[in-house]
Amino acid sequence: MRVLAVLILLVAIGLLGLFAWPLIHPEAVPGSPGARQEPSRTQRVGLAVDAESEPEPRVEPEVSESSGPLCDRLYDAQTARPLALPTVREFSPGPPARPNSWTFVNLWAAWCKPCKEEMPLLSSWASEMRARGASLRVIFLSVDDDERQLERYLKSASLAGKVVWAYETTSRERFLLAAGLPESPTLPVQLILDPLGRLRCVRVGSIGPKELDEATTLFKW
Repeated sequence: MRVLAVLILLVAIGLLGLFAWPLIHPEAVPGSPGARQEPSRTQRVGLAVDAESEPEPRVEPEVSESSGPLCDRLYDAQTARPLALPTVREFSPGPPARPNSWTFVNLWAAWCKPCKEEMPLLSSWASEMRARGASLRVIFLSVDDDERQLERYLKSASLAGKVVWAYETTSRERFLLAAGLPESPTLPVQLILDPLGRLRCVRVGSIGPKELDEATTLFKW
């Protein structure tokens, strides 16, 4: 009987220790509130992947209308590279180009308010330059996605230049990339090409009489 009593006492002590141990050392029990939990590798990688898949929104440069130098980027004849226009649908052929003409390309869209505000000035300037015999043609190149919106605007607009629409997305993106512009550039954008089709000037933003006079003097039109 004494042996049995000892065995029962040992069992009781063991059970007591089994229940008391988590209370004394909670950090040793997985999942307990007191346990130290390292973030898993999957969680860390997942956070990194999420951060990379959601980049910070691109902030477009603010360009004041009719202020600052004519060109944000200016290339001389040695560094300039040819720039081919994208595939377009022609809405108006404009006056025929004279030999050895420079090309002034205005990138715009029917939803762009600053574009539509400057286009009458550009149209008047194009007529004036042609009347003066300048070897210059003006192309109004639409980068609209909505053809119906574009056509509605053109019904009410009269532009003294060639009016075209870059309707083919891939061709338009290649053209913008070649011009050093993002796929969705801030509009309007002005591009000036020399008689050899080389890109000589890039301006992001509206243009005014001051910049048009500067362009006339700079490129000797």
